[in-house]
Formats: sequence, C-alpha cells, structure tokens
Amino acid sequence: CLYDINLYNLHFTTGLFGRPERVHYFANYGYNGIDLSGTVILEYPGFHGVCVAAKDSSSPCFAVVQGTQGYIRVEGPASAPSRAELVTLDGTVLELATDPSNGSLTDEMREFARQLEEGDQAACYRMLEHSVMVMDVVEAAFASVSETPLTNPASPAIITP
Repeated sequence: CLYDINLYNLHFTTGLFGRPERVHYFANYGYNGIDLSGTVILEYPGFHGVCVAAKDSSSPCFAVVQGTQGYIRVEGPASAPSRAELVTLDGTVLELATDPSNGSLTDEMREFARQLEEGDQAACYRMLEHSVMVMDVVEAAFASVSETPLTNPASPAIITP
C-alpha cells in the first residue's frame, strides 16, 4: 500500500508543502506480510500532514487541507481530483477547480507530451526531482516501521483472511 496507492497521496502532499522534517508509517498487514492499508504522518514545522490509503476497505476519496481561516476540500483520489473548493470560517464556498472528465493521470500525460514536443527539459527535471524526493519520503516511512510480519511473524498487526 505504501509503495502503491499512498504514493499518490504523498506526491500530492509534498507537492503542496515540500519535504517533511520527519516521517512515520503505521500499517495494517495481510496474512502474507504485505501492507494492505496504512497511514503516513508527515511532520512539518507547525503542522502535520496525514496520508491514508487502503486496499482492504473502500470509502470516498478526498483530500482536505485545513488552515486557521478555513479549509480546501479536494474531491476524488489524489491521482485524479475532480473538484476543489475553498470554504472559509464564515461558510463562504469558493469553487477553485472542476474537471469531472479528468481521468487518472490525464494531466500528467498531457504535461509529458508538452515537455517532449517543446523540448522542455527544465520542467522534466523539476518533476523528476519531485519524484525522487517523494521516494526519499517513502523510504523514510518504510524505515520508520520497526516491526512487520516479515520481521516478526507474531506481530499483532497482521490481518488474517
């Protein structure tokens, strides 16, 4: 789960806030020792980012960025958001973006094509640097796990079929 669907959440969160200072991962494991769901806590100066992903359950996908003056709610999975709105403390709702036809990774594919057609290597390398940073975060998250079913078969975190 961490190396699969939670990657999208981590790309989204680090795209907004950059590299966290510290990372922690808490997982639920299947009988085979693979993480089926998990929560990554990203520590930033003055706040935390929480990324949750699950393959062992289903619920509506969304993201919320909370602030002192309101929040931004993003509908849909981080890999294919369909709507974003800003809600202020007084209840005012401002639609930021809507794209109900957006498919998974559609915008990224368009951007890759643009970079190729225009020879925009600077943009390509900025995206690659971000991906490398995300993988650094993923590796730090994985390293934060002290015990897994693979290191301790008696671990209480195992979900049996």
